[in-house]
Amino acid sequence: MSALTRRIRVLVRFAYLSLCVWAVLLAASLIILEGAGRAVNYVVVACVLAVPTIVGWVFSALSKRRL
Repeated sequence: MSALTRRIRVLVRFAYLSLCVWAVLLAASLIILEGAGRAVNYVVVACVLAVPTIVGWVFSALSKRRL
């Protein structure tokens, strides 16, 4: 794997996680300001955004252990 490919993968993972963090922060602020109704949507979006990153990390860790 080339250095450029590694950098792109790191950037994609960082983008997923940062987007997830922003969605959680937005949900927390909405809970404080408006109540939990709309904030639940943002929590769901944050979880959906985090799933591909977490699954990728798990498969990456498992593939490294097999070698």
